[in-house]
Amino acid sequence: MIDITCKNCGKNLDVNSRFCSSCGNQISKNSEIGKELTISKIIWFYVVMIIFLITSVFTQEKLDYSIYSEITFEFIFILIVLLFSLSNYKEIIQLYRIPKKRYIQYTLAFLIPFVSSFSVSFFIDLVENLSDSLISTNMYADYASYKYSLSIAFVFIAVLPAIFEELAFRGYLYNLLKKISSEKTTIIATAFIFALVHFPFLSLIWIFPFGLILGYFRMKYKTLWFGMIIHFIHNLIVLLIDFYDYNQLS
Repeated sequence: MIDITCKNCGKNLDVNSRFCSSCGNQISKNSEIGKELTISKIIWFYVVMIIFLITSVFTQEKLDYSIYSEITFEFIFILIVLLFSLSNYKEIIQLYRIPKKRYIQYTLAFLIPFVSSFSVSFFIDLVENLSDSLISTNMYADYASYKYSLSIAFVFIAVLPAIFEELAFRGYLYNLLKKISSEKTTIIATAFIFALVHFPFLSLIWIFPFGLILGYFRMKYKTLWFGMIIHFIHNLIVLLIDFYDYNQLS
């Protein structure tokens, strides 16, 4: 159930509440109007993302996959994220403040992706072996035919997702969901939507818990930097593992 928040004391209330059960503050109609607007923004964001992803997948299946199509669709994705984020830029800017020196948190931000990336690679290998290699999820393979393939893959797999997926899901979407639900619900919802927009859908199994970790760091430290670091290192290690596996098979 979607909650609304009392602006006076911060208590989560039922969507139909007229008065806060904690402090007695009247819940204004403007709050409900704002909630409806927030929900509509969330829906539009998700619909646009799904349409974009389905279109990009089917288009690249019909056309010859090339670096030009990769650049085109990546540019469109970035443009979509930036356009949506502009409506929430004041709150999003706050998330790019450099966190204070937190040695334990930075250590975790570097260690967690090592555990997650090797766990994901192990699970993918297990699935591929069980399915007689009918499912191929090698991230490097799509770039292998390009000149400077590893460098190009590094940009498209490690760098850009860490920046713009974190902005989209732990920035824009998280900020919207936080206005109409609890922090716990927001973390779960952003992780689930984050997982849903990735292909193949089998990846939901490992991307959802990964999204929960990213959401927790976003909630705990009010910054995107830890999530970006974790996301970048995770994708980079998976890419390097796939690069090694691809060349071993070649």
